[in-house]
Amino acid sequence: MIKRLNPRERWVVIGGLAVLGLFFVWFALISPYLATMATLERKITASQRNLVKVSAMSEQIIQ
Repeated sequence: MIKRLNPRERWVVIGGLAVLGLFFVWFALISPYLATMATLERKITASQRNLVKVSAMSEQIIQ
């Protein structure tokens, strides 16, 4: 089917497929990865705060 198209139409079809491919990569791979990394970063920060609190409480218990 693509062989029946003239060169300009082929470039438009190829460009459209490339754009669709980039959207797929973004929405299926990159965006979920970035969201997961942001969530994990927040969890790490919260865990570090909790660790500081537990450490302070253990110091109080030892005293």
